[in-house]
Amino acid sequence: MSTTITISFNRKLVVGSSSIVAAVLVGWLAVSPYFVAWRLQSAAGNQNAYALSALVDFESVRSSLKAYLYAKALYSSADVLDSAVGAMLVDSLIDRLVTPHGLAALLRNPRRGLNAGRPPDWVIDDISKFVVETRKAYESPNRFIVEAWATDMGDRRVGFVLRRKALSWRVTGLRLPLAPAESALNEPSIYVPTEAERRARAEARAAAWAELEEDHAALNAKRAKLADLQARSGTAFRSLDEEVGADGEALQQKLVNYINTAEWRIGAERSEEQIAALRMKSAEDMYLAQEYVVKGGDYRRAVEILERTLSVDPDNLDVLARLAEYQETRYMTAERFAKVKRGMTEAEVERTLGKVYLDYVRTFTTEGVFAWFYPKDPKRHGSGAAVGVFFRNGDRKVYRTDFNAVEGR
Repeated sequence: MSTTITISFNRKLVVGSSSIVAAVLVGWLAVSPYFVAWRLQSAAGNQNAYALSALVDFESVRSSLKAYLYAKALYSSADVLDSAVGAMLVDSLIDRLVTPHGLAALLRNPRRGLNAGRPPDWVIDDISKFVVETRKAYESPNRFIVEAWATDMGDRRVGFVLRRKALSWRVTGLRLPLAPAESALNEPSIYVPTEAERRARAEARAAAWAELEEDHAALNAKRAKLADLQARSGTAFRSLDEEVGADGEALQQKLVNYINTAEWRIGAERSEEQIAALRMKSAEDMYLAQEYVVKGGDYRRAVEILERTLSVDPDNLDVLARLAEYQETRYMTAERFAKVKRGMTEAEVERTLGKVYLDYVRTFTTEGVFAWFYPKDPKRHGSGAAVGVFFRNGDRKVYRTDFNAVEGR
């Protein structure tokens, strides 16, 4: 009798325990995207690139945003736009926006989403002038939306799309509150301007170019000051870094708008005005590529940016030289790796080997260590081969290095 009672009791216990586990699991699945959204806002507010990068699938965001912008036809210019230039303009916006810094700035100030593809005076960047609100909600069992907007944006909102994979959620898409820009391609007929209108247009473009050159010089002066402050870091550095990032976005928008309104035609010889504008754009692309390397250790993306730049500015010797430099340094060599010594701090390793790519940082909780991995040349060592620098969690100093940490395939 007691046996029967015991068996019956255990069955109930098992069934009850299973029900509790299932309920907890369902509950966690239901609230987990809200927790991820909170982590996303917290990382953006604290400008924590590592924390934000762990929550974002950048390649998926870039791909979805590129398709979205092409569908909106933001960059159609007068008559037929040079296809390479059009692709460059869309990609440039994405490169500026889809970075840890860019997404954090967008979440803190959703008005920047209104500015994409528009003249730079369309947006007020002083976030003290408005309040940012957010909304979080399921759109489907596997899709979650985090919307952000300023109080004066009406129903126009920036949307961060999260998708579930297994039990985790990551940002995979971005929605901007854009409307298609007006395009001369949609005009029912071709209008031939008068001579007076041509002169007025030329004068306006000359004034716009002079303003671009002035803004570019001022931005480069701030960048030089930022480089001097970098070694000391601190509040002054972070504040200027944020200012330089915002100024860079504003200049990018002005420059894209200027290039977009030039008279581009497929196969036509480029004017001096167009060449000068593209050269300024190339200089900005070089700076952006350097940001990807210095701040994110992302040589692959930097190389892609420079290769795209050369597609519209193929004779630019500075870009060619920078691309050759990245191609040479993107993979770790035995000589460079040998300079890392036991007892080095993270900052010392970074100065020696360069910034580690965020996806190549691994934590080994059981062993109490974490590791940085740097790729080796796949042509010599096989696909996926990498060196490893291992740090203890306690003092966060190097205790071991391994040139063959990850064998190539």
